[in-house]
Amino acid sequence: MSAKATVNSDNAMKPHAFDRLIGLDRSDTQADLSFIDPRAGRRWRQTLDTAPERLHDGLAQLRQEYPRARVALCVEQPALNRILFLETYAWITLFPINPLTLQKFREAFVTSRAKDDGQDAQYLAELLFTQPDKLTPWVCPKTPSPGASNSWSCTAAPWSMNARP
Repeated sequence: MSAKATVNSDNAMKPHAFDRLIGLDRSDTQADLSFIDPRAGRRWRQTLDTAPERLHDGLAQLRQEYPRARVALCVEQPALNRILFLETYAWITLFPINPLTLQKFREAFVTSRAKDDGQDAQYLAELLFTQPDKLTPWVCPKTPSPGASNSWSCTAAPWSMNARP
């Protein structure tokens, strides 16, 4: 089986840096996930309840099925609570993107401007697949100095994916 390749800025072909790509779009009632295996070209979708336990179970199953996979997950901002929830999974590289990036990408394919969470999850995964060198991975901000009024720690609290920022 040959590896799928992406084009970098030098127009040279190179294999994709990740083994699994995930687009995650969430509504009030469900989380839509779209998966891409860039090497095999396989794509699939999953819909979960928005409870953090359901997402955890889905991610645990993915990790069990692909224990050594390098996983990238793209989510539309603002998504602070989702990012804080997901960044505790050290084996996932997060890519939060500006909502306008997703909107412009969507408009390239859907002229009606209709928004669909399942389709947006697919577009988020497609962005990871087609534009990996243009997206910036999430890096947890450094904890402020000891005298600061707020101390920021990405993994210190049990964050809820359901809370709105």
